[in-house]
Amino acid sequence: MTDATLRAFHIGYNPEDLHDDYAAWGLPQPSSPHKRIWLPRGITFPWYINGGVWRLNIRRPLTPKEAAGGEPKYIGPAGFANALYNAGALAPRHGTVPPAVLVEGEIDALTIVQACGEEVAAVATGSTGGSRRTPWVAQLAVTPIVLVAFDTDTAGDGAAQWWLDILPRALRWRPPLHDVNTLPDPDSVALWVRQGLDHASRR
Repeated sequence: MTDATLRAFHIGYNPEDLHDDYAAWGLPQPSSPHKRIWLPRGITFPWYINGGVWRLNIRRPLTPKEAAGGEPKYIGPAGFANALYNAGALAPRHGTVPPAVLVEGEIDALTIVQACGEEVAAVATGSTGGSRRTPWVAQLAVTPIVLVAFDTDTAGDGAAQWWLDILPRALRWRPPLHDVNTLPDPDSVALWVRQGLDHASRR
């Protein structure tokens, strides 16, 4: 990620585990009086939609042993809604709704933003089952093309099929290896996106 991208999308870093009171986040206290909101150490991805924060995802720096043991790579603190990352990019530009690339993770989406600029709207679900709510489906349904670029694995293929079944102009566009970030450079990302758009437009 470039510095310009990190600033534009308010990407941050939490240097140590924090435990905040629910009241500090405007949330009601759970039944357990000692329970607090866990904010683990890691890279922070705020999800801004219409000027408000809908969600916060924290990418934890796991060791290989922790990852192999099933420790979650991402943690979302309590109180946040099911949303669509970078949903504002789907708004019409000069009267025209842009084509979209739908990916799983924020870093995938930002990789496409850096490579393609405003050529497409890069949006992320945050997980294979995320963003399956009416507002986000409705926004994607009116885009001229949706390239469903979930990871190239069994989970990604299964989740992609849900979107292919519900969106009228969606095309499964697998990343060449595992995910968008396995492409070697921005030019490769842009070429892969343009090839997908061309393929979808000729269907």
